[in-house]
Amino acid sequence: MTDQYGLLGYPARHSKSPAMHNAAFESAGIDANYQAFEVAPMALAATFKSLVASGVKGFNVTMPFKQQIMMYLDEVTPLATRLESVNTITVKDGRTIGDSTDGMGFWRTLRNPVDSVILIGTGGRHAPLWRRHLNQ
Repeated sequence: MTDQYGLLGYPARHSKSPAMHNAAFESAGIDANYQAFEVAPMALAATFKSLVASGVKGFNVTMPFKQQIMMYLDEVTPLATRLESVNTITVKDGRTIGDSTDGMGFWRTLRNPVDSVILIGTGGRHAPLWRRHLNQ
């Protein structure tokens, strides 16, 4: 059975994430499918519950739901709690676990420099926190 994953956001149909993730799954020989779930803000709770019940294994979360989704999760990692933001949700045995992985990827890139980097985004609600770390 093909594992299902997806992006929760609004709007989300324009996202390139499904093409990128599906290409990665295919390249790695993983039987999985990734799709964009465009969810109207007022329908987040019901749609999220329905998607989890349908067997979706995990989600990426984008705006405007990075803070709002937290109230519907069974567990939130300490980092995501501190940042008040979730961008990754894992579903294990029907339990939903939210995490924030953006910062970890950013810091890993700084520790292992590459030739070029494109950084897109404003940092959201906690941009001053990240800027403070960069200036140290």
